Order: sequence, then structure tokens, then C-alpha cells
Amino acid sequence: MNSQPVISQNGNLKLVGVPGSTGSTAYYQALNVIGLTPGDVVMQNIGWHSNSTLIGGNGTAVVYSGQMSVDSSDNLGSFYNITDTARSNGTITITNASTDQYGRSYDLHLTFNNSGTPDTGNSNDPTNLIIGPSGVDGSIELDAYGGFHFSNVNISDVYFTQHGSSNAANVTVISTFGDLDSNQFIKTSLGDGLSWVPSQSGVTDNGGGYFSAPTNAFDGYNSTPQGTLLLVGQGSHFNFTFGWDVNDNPKSMYHFIHNTKDPFAYYGQKNQETGYQFNLFGPSATTKVVIPPVRATTVTHYNHDVTLICY
Repeated sequence: MNSQPVISQNGNLKLVGVPGSTGSTAYYQALNVIGLTPGDVVMQNIGWHSNSTLIGGNGTAVVYSGQMSVDSSDNLGSFYNITDTARSNGTITITNASTDQYGRSYDLHLTFNNSGTPDTGNSNDPTNLIIGPSGVDGSIELDAYGGFHFSNVNISDVYFTQHGSSNAANVTVISTFGDLDSNQFIKTSLGDGLSWVPSQSGVTDNGGGYFSAPTNAFDGYNSTPQGTLLLVGQGSHFNFTFGWDVNDNPKSMYHFIHNTKDPFAYYGQKNQETGYQFNLFGPSATTKVVIPPVRATTVTHYNHDVTLICY
């Protein structure tokens, strides 16, 4: 691994290799993250699995007539409404969302900070936030509508616990985000360990977040590396915000063009559907993390309670 080209480095962590074919996640699958310390716990296969359940939701998901439907590959019946939880700054838990390199199962906890998200006053386009498994790759998908279309989705705490435990685990998490376009942005600590924004991505890292130009229009991971970036986080607690840059947020743009304080009325009059989607962590089957082995130990007992630990 050490002979491979270094693409990005932060301290001991390195992203190495040569990107694969464009137009799919194969671009990232050819890369490796190295430099971890033996014993580091790495989250693998983060997503919504057959044994995953949601705790803290608000019932089954509904998408209303004034809102863009979920992707055709998604099963809306597998999604859940989390609007009230998010707007009351509550927490949801997705059980069995990941395993580590030892096969231990982990639950994912998301605490929101969206008490300021407004109501729309429109029964065809109410404030609505839903979550469920992506029909494409099983990643954790959130779809936001109504008032969330005019504010960001703010997740103030992202953390993992071993299944059955309440203690936040210290973990390494790798994320590959895609389809970041049209002045959308991500602000997150999930890249504090290491980050890489391909030069052809059209995404800018300005030190405070990752922003896409207003002219960008990409087709998810089919446009890779356009609209994509790779992040490695290390720690026990992370944060994540997704939304539009203030200069292109629909609310701000409407105020700028129409000089009004009621963007919801405008959207209703124009029969313009609201909605945007993002996949937390992205698909799991992307860049590999090379995990140093922990040296096995044997314990041999002798008389007089003397214990030798042999490496």
C-alpha cells in the first residue's frame, strides 16, 4: 500500500491509489485509506439492513401532492416520518446500522436541531421529513419537503453505539457523498480525519463546508467524480448539515426576485413541487479502509500464579 500514490493526507491518515472508472462508485472503489492505528474501530457497511428498525419516528411516511415523489427505485412503504422528532430537536435510532471489523453490530443515533423549521400553511405541501433505505444501495436516505425546502436539515449529533449499549463508541467512519449540485452544500465534522474533493467534482472545500456551484446539474453517482467527495471521520460524536447556499436558497431567491415574505404562497401558485434528497454516509461499498491487525496474544499460566503474556 505504501507504494501507491498518495492522493490526500492528514497526519498519519492517507488516501492512496489511482481512481477507477468514472461514472460510478468504481471511481472510489479503487482507493484505500491507510494509516489507522491497530485497534481502531472501523464502521463497515453503514446502511439500512434487513434487521434494522427505527426508534423515535412519527409513523409511516407520506409524500403529498405538492412534493416530489421519492426515487422510482425506492419503496415509500419502507420509509418513516420523522418531521415532529426533527422539529422538536429529538433523536432517532436506526438499529443494526453497521458492523465493525470484528463483526459487532452498532446502532446509529441522529439528534436533530430543526426547531426553527417553519410550517408552510399548505396542506398539499406541509413541512415533511422522511427517512428510509435507498432502493439503489440500501444507504440511509432522507427526503425533505415543505418548510425543510426553505431551511437546512441540521443533525447536531451523529454517533454510534454497540447494539444494546448506550455509550457512544469511538469509531472511524468513511463517507462518499454524491449528487451535490445547484448550490447545495454539506457542513460536517465527518471529514475531520481526512477529506478529498476530486478536482473534476465541481465541489469546493472552503474550510467551512463543501459547496457546489449554482450551474452544476449532476446525475447522482452516474456523474462521478462530478458532485462527489470522500470524507473520513474519527471520533465518538459528529455533526452534519445539508442545504442550499444562502445565495441560492429558494426562500432567499424568491425574496430577491419578488420582494415578498411568503415564498410558500408563490410555490403553491406556481404548482412547483418542493423536495430534496441526500444519503447520509453515501453507499457503503466504496473506498476500502486498510485496518492494521492487532497482534494476537496467548496467555500461559504457571505455578504460583505467574502469568506470561506471549506475543
